[in-house]
Amino acid sequence: MFYSGQTMKTNVVLCVLNRIFPVKNEAGAYELPKEERYFSASQNLAFAGIQANEAPVKSLMREAHDNGHDINEVIYLCSNKCFEKSMPASMVKHLAAFKDFDEDSISVEEFFIGRIAEFCEELGMKAPAFNPLPYNPSRPADSIPSLNEYLDGQYEVCIDITGGRRDAVILQALAIQLLKMQSSSNTTGSIVYASFDDKAIVRQNTTFDLIDLINSIDSFTRYGRADQLCSFFKSRKFISNETLMLCEKMEDFSNALSLCQVADIDVKTKAVQAAMRDVDRALCTKSQNYRLISAALDALDDPSGWTCEMSLPEALNEIRRSNIPVNLDETTPEQTKRGLEQARLDNTIVRSELLLHSLIPTMQRKFIPETEDDSRLIINSIIWCVNHQMIQQALCIYRERISECLLHMGFFAPTQHFSSINESRKMGLASDIGLKCQIGDGAHGRGGLYFFRNPDYGEDYNDYFSFVPEKLNQLHTIMAWYKYLHGTRNKIMHVDTAQEGLGYVFACNYLGKTPDSALSVKELKSDIIDALSCIKTAVALDQGKWASAYGQAKGRQPRTGATTVYKTSEGSETDTVSSIIELQMLLLKFAGGAREVNFDEFNLWCNQVEKKQLSKRGLGLNPSVPFCKGLSEKHGNKFSFRQADGITYLRFS
Repeated sequence: MFYSGQTMKTNVVLCVLNRIFPVKNEAGAYELPKEERYFSASQNLAFAGIQANEAPVKSLMREAHDNGHDINEVIYLCSNKCFEKSMPASMVKHLAAFKDFDEDSISVEEFFIGRIAEFCEELGMKAPAFNPLPYNPSRPADSIPSLNEYLDGQYEVCIDITGGRRDAVILQALAIQLLKMQSSSNTTGSIVYASFDDKAIVRQNTTFDLIDLINSIDSFTRYGRADQLCSFFKSRKFISNETLMLCEKMEDFSNALSLCQVADIDVKTKAVQAAMRDVDRALCTKSQNYRLISAALDALDDPSGWTCEMSLPEALNEIRRSNIPVNLDETTPEQTKRGLEQARLDNTIVRSELLLHSLIPTMQRKFIPETEDDSRLIINSIIWCVNHQMIQQALCIYRERISECLLHMGFFAPTQHFSSINESRKMGLASDIGLKCQIGDGAHGRGGLYFFRNPDYGEDYNDYFSFVPEKLNQLHTIMAWYKYLHGTRNKIMHVDTAQEGLGYVFACNYLGKTPDSALSVKELKSDIIDALSCIKTAVALDQGKWASAYGQAKGRQPRTGATTVYKTSEGSETDTVSSIIELQMLLLKFAGGAREVNFDEFNLWCNQVEKKQLSKRGLGLNPSVPFCKGLSEKHGNKFSFRQADGITYLRFS
């Protein structure tokens, strides 16, 4: 198969040039080895050859010519001995290619070029360029830099693997990988070798393709990438629907993970797991069917049964029992044989799928472990991402899905009102529980965790969830990790406005982290695993440490331009903010020079520090819409808002 796209490629043949070893004739004189003819079944043609590379290179050149894309270049790896004029010219004078050769001796390279040029002339095509590359049979890897440099372009490479020592084929396999690494548009054409015993040109593309298949599977199990595997199977014929469906589900999973679109990553994970089972089941069935049909055909060919796995009646009964669609009733032996042969063809599995089938258990073992527990599946997904160096993806799944897991695992109790809303709304609320969970000092009987109640400006999570007392101590450490990893994820994604929030700074203090320190992948991987571990195994709450971390967080001075953290002040009873000017003054005081604030934190600060209550009624805002939206609708020249990652930010002038 040769390239036929718009961009012009160089079509080349790559081989390792073999030496020629003259043989003694009956008179005791040395002469060239006998010319043999090697048959190519795929081309239905025979090609003459004396030197080992001749016939297969001629076969590749003829195939290219017949497809309208002549070979431009023959690249051959050869040792210094191939350049030595070691053969007397008298040995080749009887060959048409060398009748005018006027030197006393000839090299293997000259012999090879002469024979290929003669073949091209016979076909009426232009002879290719011949370019040698250095090759030391004792140190084949030394040729890799030369190959890498030479194949830096747009190539369709056909390969003859006949020549060289046994390890030469490994070098050529590396050349294929180098070629693909240089450019995704580089391709391999036919790969052949000349079988001396069978006098045949044998295609080896399928065998080399299996290397690509293994690399593609490895790419998915290591890095979650499905593009290579999808490309591999979608470009091939006779692939089962189950395998193509597996590729589709793997691609869906891979794309979602790459883009951190993890709202339904558990659904996509289950789809991949189910598709793997379907492939295993389908190919097992095909393999069993193939064996039974072959047994029946063997019995038809050998009525005596001496060489058969089972008798014909036994085989046909097994076929009926397996519901293989073959008409075995009221047919002649010839019709039965034709039906069985067609059924066997229908149940034939191509080599690449056979290899895939053998690797399904490995893929299942290396993929996210299956479980009936949806919360456990999410946790397994996070661990899998961590173990496969997908830290940002792990943090995204943790941020967006772990709160839902905590709800299902009994750390929070849903209210009757929560149970009455639609499923989509439930998912949205559940995913933000951790975000809406506020940090308190936990001292003197006060709660270390709470949902801030202010139904006037937006959603009140107290209407939907409550804390489960039996698990509250354990939940404190879980939430500390949540606040830390949420802030860390924002830091990675350059969402700086949340970095100096109370929850993040508190978590850093409580967990022994430094808010402004550089992130380490190794440490972050360990942090995520620790955060998950305290969900499974309770970590005792140190109330003194909790209160101390809270005090340090509230005393931390804000940096310019960031959402601020505040200090507590004593005041009178809570009063209501009754004018826009008063609201603006509070915003300026809270923001410390910034023009955008985290509205939840600002509202909490107003209540706890300034003893001020934000009221839509007091400011004349629309009572049916959230506070920030109502503010921007009525005073758009002074206020606007945005929402990001579940947080509402109020902008003001």
